[in-house]
Amino acid sequence: MEFVIAIVGSIVAKAVEYTISPIKNHVKYLSNHQKYVETLKNRANRLKDARDGVQHSVDAAKRNGEEIEGDVDKWLSAVDKMILEQVQKMIQDEEKAKKKTRYKLSLKAEEEAKAVAELLEHGKFERVSYRVASQGIVVAPVKGYEEFESRMSILNGIMEALKDDSVSVVGVHGMGGIGKTTMVKEIARKVKGKLFDSVVIATVTQAINIEKIQNQIADFLGLKFEEQSMVGKAFRLRERLKEKRILVVLDDIWEKLDIEEVGIPLGDEHKGCKLLLTSRELNVLLNGMDAQKNFPIGVLNEKEAWDLFKKMAGDCVESCDLKPIAMEVAKKCAGLPIAIATVAGALRNKRLFEWKNALRELERTSSSNFMGINAAYSAIEWIFNYLESEEVKLTFLLCSVIGHNGLVEDLVRYTLGLGLFDGVYTMEEARNKVLTVVANLKASALLLDSYNDERFDIHDVVWDAALAIALKDYRMLVLRDHVPKEWSDKEKINSWSLISLRCPQIIANLPKEMECSGLSFFHMASAVKIPPNFFKQTKGLKVLDLFRMQFSSLPKSIIHLTDLRMLCLKESAVDDITVIGELKNLEILDLAKSGIKELPKEMAQLTQLRLLDLSWCRELEIISPNEKEGVAENEKKNASLDELNNLPCLTTLDVHISDAQMIPKHRFVETLDKYVICVGDYNSHECLRTLRLTLCTNIHLDNGLKMLLIKTEALYLEGLEGVKNVLVELDNGKDLPHLKRLHIKNGMHVQYITMNEIGVSELCSITLENLPQLISFCSQDERCSIISEPLPLFNKQACHWITNLRSLIIEGCGKLEHLLSPSLARSLVQLQCFKIENCKCLRDIILIEEIEEEREDVICFPRLNSLCIGGLPNLIFFSSGNHNIEFPLLEELWIGHCPNFIEFISQSSNESGMHALFSEKVAFPKLEKMIIQKLRNVKMMFHNDFAPGSFQNLRKIRVEGCGSLKNLFPVSIAKDLPQLEDLCITNCGVEKIVSKGEGAEEQPVRFEFPQVSSLEVTSLKELKCFYEGQHTIVWPLLKKLKTDCSALLKIVASEHLRLIQGNEQPVLLVEEVIPNLEELELLNFGDMEQFPPALFQDIKVFEVRGGSRSSIFPFVRRFYNLDSFKLCDFDFKYVVSCKRDVGTLTPIRNLMLDRAMNLNHIWRKDSEFDHILSNLQKLEVWGCDDLINITVSSSSLQNVTTLDVSFCQMMTNLVTPLVVKNLVQLTRMRVMFCTKMTEIVGNGGDFPQTIVVSKLKCLELSYLRRLKSFCSRNYTFSFPCLEELFVERCPRLKTFTEGVLSTPQLRRVKQSNYPEKWSWASDINTTLQQLYTEKVQEEVEMQVKTWLARGASMITLQFFSAISMQQPRLSRALHAEAASSSSQQAVFLLIFYF
Repeated sequence: MEFVIAIVGSIVAKAVEYTISPIKNHVKYLSNHQKYVETLKNRANRLKDARDGVQHSVDAAKRNGEEIEGDVDKWLSAVDKMILEQVQKMIQDEEKAKKKTRYKLSLKAEEEAKAVAELLEHGKFERVSYRVASQGIVVAPVKGYEEFESRMSILNGIMEALKDDSVSVVGVHGMGGIGKTTMVKEIARKVKGKLFDSVVIATVTQAINIEKIQNQIADFLGLKFEEQSMVGKAFRLRERLKEKRILVVLDDIWEKLDIEEVGIPLGDEHKGCKLLLTSRELNVLLNGMDAQKNFPIGVLNEKEAWDLFKKMAGDCVESCDLKPIAMEVAKKCAGLPIAIATVAGALRNKRLFEWKNALRELERTSSSNFMGINAAYSAIEWIFNYLESEEVKLTFLLCSVIGHNGLVEDLVRYTLGLGLFDGVYTMEEARNKVLTVVANLKASALLLDSYNDERFDIHDVVWDAALAIALKDYRMLVLRDHVPKEWSDKEKINSWSLISLRCPQIIANLPKEMECSGLSFFHMASAVKIPPNFFKQTKGLKVLDLFRMQFSSLPKSIIHLTDLRMLCLKESAVDDITVIGELKNLEILDLAKSGIKELPKEMAQLTQLRLLDLSWCRELEIISPNEKEGVAENEKKNASLDELNNLPCLTTLDVHISDAQMIPKHRFVETLDKYVICVGDYNSHECLRTLRLTLCTNIHLDNGLKMLLIKTEALYLEGLEGVKNVLVELDNGKDLPHLKRLHIKNGMHVQYITMNEIGVSELCSITLENLPQLISFCSQDERCSIISEPLPLFNKQACHWITNLRSLIIEGCGKLEHLLSPSLARSLVQLQCFKIENCKCLRDIILIEEIEEEREDVICFPRLNSLCIGGLPNLIFFSSGNHNIEFPLLEELWIGHCPNFIEFISQSSNESGMHALFSEKVAFPKLEKMIIQKLRNVKMMFHNDFAPGSFQNLRKIRVEGCGSLKNLFPVSIAKDLPQLEDLCITNCGVEKIVSKGEGAEEQPVRFEFPQVSSLEVTSLKELKCFYEGQHTIVWPLLKKLKTDCSALLKIVASEHLRLIQGNEQPVLLVEEVIPNLEELELLNFGDMEQFPPALFQDIKVFEVRGGSRSSIFPFVRRFYNLDSFKLCDFDFKYVVSCKRDVGTLTPIRNLMLDRAMNLNHIWRKDSEFDHILSNLQKLEVWGCDDLINITVSSSSLQNVTTLDVSFCQMMTNLVTPLVVKNLVQLTRMRVMFCTKMTEIVGNGGDFPQTIVVSKLKCLELSYLRRLKSFCSRNYTFSFPCLEELFVERCPRLKTFTEGVLSTPQLRRVKQSNYPEKWSWASDINTTLQQLYTEKVQEEVEMQVKTWLARGASMITLQFFSAISMQQPRLSRALHAEAASSSSQQAVFLLIFYF
């Protein structure tokens, strides 16, 4: 028996070691053939559904002007081109298959099913798009900017430097408060949309924080980082910034900043990106930042200073008795704008004796060591002393502790924690007080507006002055960039009232005990080890803010902080916080984004707690009261929300729970006045009182939810199983007096939303999403009492609240037939956003009434600025009545996927018999963006009778998929589009882009589109000409053009083909037509010889989609300035090698090969690619199924910094050792979805044993299901800079390399982004082996459960013993399964199976 057990143990061990997926055998595949095919079909259907969902999100994002993430586009293409086609062929083959071929088909079906499953998993995008660069402060004129005559030459010089292609870094320098920031912001405003597509601004400050700079730039770009490391963020920023012409403004630089570390591409890497810097020191710009042109800004002259002072102080300074004093005060400001603004603003409308006192104060000697800006310091110190009360002064000093772009909410919590305001006891009172103080500080110019209303900002000079005052007069120590001598003086330390370690890395070690009995505020950021007794002698501490700390439990000495009122552990990795039960006076507990997993029962002891923030605690598990009852007393470590009933003072709560039953029934909900409570899968929402409920069952709102509901301002409901009438069943007819936003989603049975008897006087936003049975806001009984015929969704009797609506969004409500009557449409006087999509039965949006109480010809939506209509297959008209409809403020209009839509307003056709989509009966004079998609019955866009200037504000027009459309514009509109920037017409039946119109004169017409920068004219098979009469076209600012060869000639107009002496062939005078073209995308590359080289000489980005012409590379030689080259769906079968004399070749730096056909090798001797590769900095290869690997010459790829390879199905390895060795500049490598790849570095023959990849920082290996190692050879690899290794869905990856491996910077292996998951076990190989073993165990456990479920009910104890020695975890799983079995049968199932 022991012999058998040993054999079993050996077999199990080997099986576990080598088996990841279930072992395949012939019988298994024959017997389960149909199962594999059905699995494949089911997964393919799910993939199609997922693809449709993603595509829907992509379409919506495009309508909103957002850019689509690159990975999303790639994923969609992969689904379309590589999976669904293969799956369809597989299914067709299966239907024809005979029995003898079914074994192979089963194998193939399983492989395809796995590929589909991987794509399904990879298609779970958190977002599909990103906002274009934030408008922010650079759109409107900069607040406080003055055009001083002495500075105009400087501003103009900076503008000229930014226009200079040879200059990439421009610097502005001058003393603090001189106006550098204001000037560069004004320049940013002027160049945005003209010299640059986007502008981003980041403040650097004295203590450089790379991650903070990255986050600021990302905010402007609308970019949300998935990466956690600075390296990953830098790569993401670099990729985004390369997409457009970008001006990056870095304000307030004190020392050298590593631009590469931030992720800003400059110079040869991306000539479209430029830096505009400000610094107090010229040497920093010259020596640290390599600024090529620098501009000094000096103080204002006396006249300019006085003029600014008068403007800020008011006309009172011109009075006879006040003017002499005022002029003296102005002189004390020494020509510094910041000093002038603060002093003059504070003295505005003050009396004479106050002016005299101010002059006396300013004449005092200022601090001699304050950055040499004595005048500014004196002014700010005087303003500070002039503040109305000590509490306002302390609030201002707290603002200086927080610093740039501080959150007002942080300030609220600090002031309440310190007990700063007398008579303020509640969170709401503190919030109102702080908002008032901040507003007054902004009015006095001590604080500034930030990029949103939730934040404030502070000028650098004011910040420095405030910190100097705080240090000198208030014993507040803020360490930003150096350790002052006071830090080592124990006597002085003992007197500090506030300590903020903004950059704790400057302190080598914290003292074992902080001897500071007078300390009331302590703040520290980043992962610094805190000694256990650190807080033992700080018993007076009231505010403790530990940001991004890492500790398993709080320091024991915290129990001594009996007076602590605020504890913040935001973004800290902490497990055990049970010690907080000792902090009896705690009022504010902030655990947002922390790693806390359990809410300790000791929470109930915090009877003074006012605010509890548990937002974004992804690992937190809150148990329900029922679960708690079933737990033994000695195991009750985790709390339910019942403990909150013991917190009588709690008024602010932010929490995410899984079950509505977790909300307790009684006391604490009554006291809440600010809350964000998410039940189910919702994320947090920025609103004062928000309740989000994902309910899988019908509504039974007890346990305190009803009390919360009455106070709720934003209500989000999802699920609602079995609910037919939402608010009636939810609230039993009670008023919702505070409700402002109502969002109902995924209610499969919801028919009515009855609100006629519920008070919703504040309701201003309604979103109805995926309610397929929805009928009306009027219940069935009420409908019968009104009228028997179908009514619109809204009606007068039930929708008395409609006049307050500002946002109305309706999606996926398939039963709706009509929305509004004309009279109710006229009631929407506040409506700003109106969106109706995917309602398959909807026939009219405005339904004509047979009898109207008031006969009015006009329906007006006076405040509507966005109208979106889409996915309505039965919609014919927006309004079936013959009303005039006015949209005086409408800026955005989208109509799409409405195949039966004919006209916006129903009326008879014109004389030609064609209906126009828009007639003179509809008016939108402010329209800026118009998108029309897939209206198959529309033949004519605009009627000829529009008045001149009707569309003069249009900036973007996109028309696609309108097969019956004959033309885009009448000539009257085409000649009057002065603001148009983006024009796209694609996949339409258009014959002429511009029609002549009725009665047009036979004379030459000049079309000039002065602002158009982007033009797309593609897939117009019927296109004959741009305009059939004599005409010329000018596109003076056109930068980006997407078209095909035949349309290109028509776009530039035949009149530009002129005969030149001695040449019988017409020649295109490009310099007159498109003089500034930079990006060209050609579909179906063909004969381009008819176009002169001048057309292409300035192009920087060239993309070819489709084609197989052998002349592609000779043609590319015309692009003298080409930076990026992309070949998509291109057939290389007939592309010829170049000759020896290749002439001058373009230094292409970015190359992308996308689904290239017949491309076996990127490089071969004398190929064009060889010359291109030597200059490359980024190489992307995607979907090239014929490509074997990337084998290049020794001189190729030596400049590549980024290598990205995905979906190359023939690759078994990526590169040879020689290629890796020559990748001397490589910083990032990503390999994904290469299903046959077994290793990254393949066999290189006779090659030196040591390979150093000197600059690689980030390596990503994802969805490589056959990958076994990075390299299976015994090479020595060194990665001295590798910081981030991402390994996802590589189930066979067991070792990184067989040889010696050095990665000194690597500390963890990332396994997934959502949820974020990391592992580390001393080194890469050990970590990968551990992950491999865990994966094997999971697979085997799953397989054993399957076996047991099929009849093997128990396994013998001897077998358990054998397994226990090899795999304890597997043994435990088998014990659990066997113990739960009802049968006592003993089998050796594993022996049989293995």
